[in-house]
Amino acid sequence: MGRIKLYLTNCSAFSEQLFYRPIPMTSPGSESSPLQAIPSVDQLLRTDAAAKLRDLVGTEQLTEIARQITDGMRSEIQQSGATQNRETLLDDAVQRLEQFQLNETAAGIRRVINASGVVLHTNLGRAPLSESARLAITKAAGYCTVEFDPRAGKRGKRGARVEELLCQITGAEAALVVNNCAAAA
Repeated sequence: MGRIKLYLTNCSAFSEQLFYRPIPMTSPGSESSPLQAIPSVDQLLRTDAAAKLRDLVGTEQLTEIARQITDGMRSEIQQSGATQNRETLLDDAVQRLEQFQLNETAAGIRRVINASGVVLHTNLGRAPLSESARLAITKAAGYCTVEFDPRAGKRGKRGARVEELLCQITGAEAALVVNNCAAAA
């Protein structure tokens, strides 16, 4: 008869008492379903491949990926009718996780060599920052005097230093620096 699943049934003929009735999960004389060999999401999440991928995408995303893999395997088996043992299907699921990790790693931002012949290549992040620009970004990444005048010891004007430098460079009497489309107003 195969595996048996118990269902709780309420029958009024027995004074509202609850009783269990065995219901076969497969039809008599048939083999177990090939879908039962598909690894569970939990089983897939406990593999070494999943442990490596967990650091890259997080537990929640990894669980969703495992569900997609097992759902895909289920659909393939339903369409083809092919049967495989549990170990083979688990190995296949692990390979799919590893392939996902390779695709995820390749999709991220990484360093490349611009051999295109185009110096300011938009698809490659335009021009690399010079050493002095990287140093300036590092200095400005923490607390800095954006709207604080250290000479007066109180709040200052946001663009004061840039405006001073623009006047020096251009010889203009005054300068105005704006951001966030304020120049359009």
